[in-house]
Amino acid sequence: MKLPTKKITKFNFYKDFKLKKIKIKFKFEYFIPIVLILVTLPLFNRMFTQRNELKYLYIAQNIIKNKNPFVYYLSGKLYTDKPPLFFWIIIFSKFIFRNYYTYGIVIFNIFIESFLLIKLYRFLKIKFDENIAIMSIFITFTGILKYVSVIVVRMDIYLSCFIALSLLNFFECYEKNDYQKKWITFVYIGFAFLFKGIVGLLTPLLVIILFKFTASKKYSLKEVGFYKGLAIILAFVLFWIIPAYISLGNVFINELFFKQLFGRAVKAFAHKRPFYYYLYTLPMTVFPWTVYSVYVMYKSVVLWIKEKNTNDFEKFLLIWIFSTLFYLSVSSSKLVIYLLPIVTPIGILTAMNYRKIPFETKNILFFITISIFIVTSIVMIFSNSRDFVPFKVISIFSLFNVGMVSLLLFLKAGKKAGFIFLGLLFPIVTFVAGFNISKINKMTDARNYDSNYIYIEKNKNRREKIKWKKYL
Repeated sequence: MKLPTKKITKFNFYKDFKLKKIKIKFKFEYFIPIVLILVTLPLFNRMFTQRNELKYLYIAQNIIKNKNPFVYYLSGKLYTDKPPLFFWIIIFSKFIFRNYYTYGIVIFNIFIESFLLIKLYRFLKIKFDENIAIMSIFITFTGILKYVSVIVVRMDIYLSCFIALSLLNFFECYEKNDYQKKWITFVYIGFAFLFKGIVGLLTPLLVIILFKFTASKKYSLKEVGFYKGLAIILAFVLFWIIPAYISLGNVFINELFFKQLFGRAVKAFAHKRPFYYYLYTLPMTVFPWTVYSVYVMYKSVVLWIKEKNTNDFEKFLLIWIFSTLFYLSVSSSKLVIYLLPIVTPIGILTAMNYRKIPFETKNILFFITISIFIVTSIVMIFSNSRDFVPFKVISIFSLFNVGMVSLLLFLKAGKKAGFIFLGLLFPIVTFVAGFNISKINKMTDARNYDSNYIYIEKNKNRREKIKWKKYL
């Protein structure tokens, strides 16, 4: 028997085989890591600076050589300045890329920063709207301290990100009045410790305790899992200390607690600065948003004191900023990079309150910012600082031109266009530097890791000197 046949036409083909339309929904957060890679890619061939970056490579190599991931040395001396997790990332990078490369390590910086910015975007989009969310991550990332910390080989970016992740998770639990995920807060704090030490504990724990006294919804430390959280943190601390103590005994404990912890915080054998050091360096950390951020922080503090109707999230951010600033100022050892954990709350606070700034004030703040751009670019012409000279021409060119283009856009296309272009300052500096990277490597005396050399670090008159000795 002959089976009936059916002529397949264009019509009945699509009728019999229904094709479902796939809707590709644009999600901004998917593009965050892509953007971070693109704006840092011009520095792909950058070599390691000798003062810190190369030092970390030799410590990592020492770990590989001695086969002890918890105890490590530099120039034959026990090194307890930093916990081990960052050195493990350097080792992992070498395992993947078969050698030490700056961008091979920086790619992990980009990963953790992207993770934070995606979390921040989603949190703020739900709490406020997409505009504030995008503006917050834009201001946060394009400030000089955050941007530089992503492209250099240092552990501070991990400290900053894990502190921010812990506090955002805590506030999310507080706002929802649901503390089922409270343990995540303390896991993040634990990771912050394993990257940078005790400073990774102080900021988040201090903020959680102080916010308790100003929050509109009262909570007890037991309710938010604070005491159980301390047990989680202790597990992270002991994860490093116990194996190191088993290896070296009291030698490790004395070096860690008495020389590093007490010595840096009280006597400051390194990076000694006056108490007020951060008062005049803080504004520089968020450049080019300095004028806006200082104005917003000032207004937020005044409104909180006078009107006392500040919302919980704004209180939380202000406590985060000023409690960290205070205890860092009390410590006698100070560096600008230590302010990195408060760059994120400053960026969020600035974005939240930008809309509230009066129209005339916005214009004034913008013109002050442009004036700073122009004046700074002129002053730079006369600067002959050893660390600045390799970047002198690039910095002057970028600063002056970004200022002029921003002003032109402000006058012709509106204040939003001018404001946004300000944030392109450091991506432009990076792009221009990428074309001159060989020259910059040479002028900064940067170099790649060389196993034929050993690293010798000496302190004389409290100034760090670095020497290289070649194996015979």
